[in-house]
Amino acid sequence: MVTPSNPLPFTLSFQVGHTLETVEWFYEEEQDFYAHIEEPSVVLIENLEIVVNFTSSDDNARMYMYGLETIPFRGVEIDDKGEAYIFPNEGAVHLFNKNYYPLIPGTYQIRVEIGNQVWYAPYVIRPKQLSTLQLDLMKEQLEETIRGLALDFINKQIAKGQTLGKALPPRLLMQFMIISKHFSNVMTALSDLYTKVNFHTRKEYETVRSDRANVVDEVTIRNRLKHPELKGFLKVPVRTINYDLPENVWIKHIVKRLITVLNNFVVSVEQYAADLQEEINQLKQFEYQDSTKIVLKQKAKVYEELLEYVEMVQRMKIGFQLITSAHWYEQVQEKPLITVPYVLTKDSRYRSIYMLYRELQDDELEITLDSLYSYQWKRTDKLYEMWGYVELLRILEDLLHFNPVRGWIYNLHFNGDGMLIPSLPPGERVILEKGEIQLHFIYDGVVPLTSKETEMFIHPLYVRQQYNRPDARLDVYKNGVYYGSIMMDFKYRPRQNFWEKDRINTIARTREMNQLIAYSDSRSNYLYGEDRPSTTAFQRLSPVAEVWAFYPVKEGRQVRPTSSADHNLRLIPFSPGVGNDHVLHEFERILEQLFQDSAGFVGSL
Repeated sequence: MVTPSNPLPFTLSFQVGHTLETVEWFYEEEQDFYAHIEEPSVVLIENLEIVVNFTSSDDNARMYMYGLETIPFRGVEIDDKGEAYIFPNEGAVHLFNKNYYPLIPGTYQIRVEIGNQVWYAPYVIRPKQLSTLQLDLMKEQLEETIRGLALDFINKQIAKGQTLGKALPPRLLMQFMIISKHFSNVMTALSDLYTKVNFHTRKEYETVRSDRANVVDEVTIRNRLKHPELKGFLKVPVRTINYDLPENVWIKHIVKRLITVLNNFVVSVEQYAADLQEEINQLKQFEYQDSTKIVLKQKAKVYEELLEYVEMVQRMKIGFQLITSAHWYEQVQEKPLITVPYVLTKDSRYRSIYMLYRELQDDELEITLDSLYSYQWKRTDKLYEMWGYVELLRILEDLLHFNPVRGWIYNLHFNGDGMLIPSLPPGERVILEKGEIQLHFIYDGVVPLTSKETEMFIHPLYVRQQYNRPDARLDVYKNGVYYGSIMMDFKYRPRQNFWEKDRINTIARTREMNQLIAYSDSRSNYLYGEDRPSTTAFQRLSPVAEVWAFYPVKEGRQVRPTSSADHNLRLIPFSPGVGNDHVLHEFERILEQLFQDSAGFVGSL
């Protein structure tokens, strides 16, 4: 390792905002770099202006680092491996400014090459608005929420319009689909593991009589010299077989879990089969009727399918029960499951059983996300925007009990083979209903600038200023009548950076302030109905009940929503990993307000 006391044939520094960071710690071996990767030589902050300065007495020196390939600097070179680097003494090089693509938080490598000598240094790009833990949690929570919404929708699809769905919980039907998919591979794996489970041999020592000591080693000799009083006895090595491996601990846990799942499934299906048989017996007295014959034929077919289901599950259950009688099973201890061992995902036998367990555990059937998500989520501001939209959608569905009927994942049809969650494109509209109320929740959609471009159930309003693309918009309808909208923006920055109270009464308002204020300057030809008596009078009303600006708060801080009443604006803290109950209350309040505000208009039309 190269320390600050060792002279380096180069210097490397970063200007991060107003702070100068000089990189002094480098490693001459890449293995040392990886050994100290958690100890960054320099820390950079996303979305802050970053300038790099690389100097050396050797003009052929090269400096490699992540981010160089994205900047519009003529001095950036590409080597024959496709890696971007810069030569020294080029002056200040802007690695990031507000016009560049944001740097992605994470840990990376700086590499300096001079001739045959290479120096390595780890560096970190940290998120600006959230802690690293919150950032990771936001990604996990977003993916988990998307999968959860999709799974709920699948369950509703399975139960709707299917005979089995009327009696069996959708979760059981999902489980059977998963079992059916894995049946063949799991049965083969169980048969093989019964006799050929993984094991390790290990050497232990036993004290035996000297005449029974077949093998001795240096431990035997040392023990004999240390304990001369043990005449006639020797401590000798003995080879034992150890089945208590992490992958076998997992298999034992999985076997017990799956036997319970299969038992519950069989009980539920057998109960439904018995009820169905009772219906068939009662209908047989009317089988002379043509209509009854058709019903009997349909029910008989379902009954046969149920028996086939039970038979398949029973065969799998027997396979799992057989494992419990294997010679190695009782030698495996039951321990807490901490991490998934490598073998569990790479050995095809273990993997077959683990995949079945994981899908049953998660209640999901190959629900995968479009690869475009991984690209979109690299930008932390875009990640926060998408997380916010999906989290609000979850609140509307799970906590306010609105039923999604179409749009985005709710346009998909599940056939049992899995589901690919499409990306969330700009302008996507999810429609939710509850009783007489219908909500249109639009993601990153453009709002018309003139009344001629509006439509009742597509774009019921238009904005009169240049800012016409809120991150989200909620249009509210009741009995087919438009009651107004809520405009939303997700601001990945501190509140004071996009809303400064001292500038409200001045012409020095920031772009973000003008943007949020402009959203309220909207009009609609459809507010409170198309057949309203005085179009001119209603056009003086703004259909935007409120503008909501969401922003993240670092963990540990308690911040309440605030308002700017003059501009119908609510500034709402909204962060991953913390309770966001206040957002639920904001929805309840604004919906109640929308309907109260309409009382003097809708009732008199």
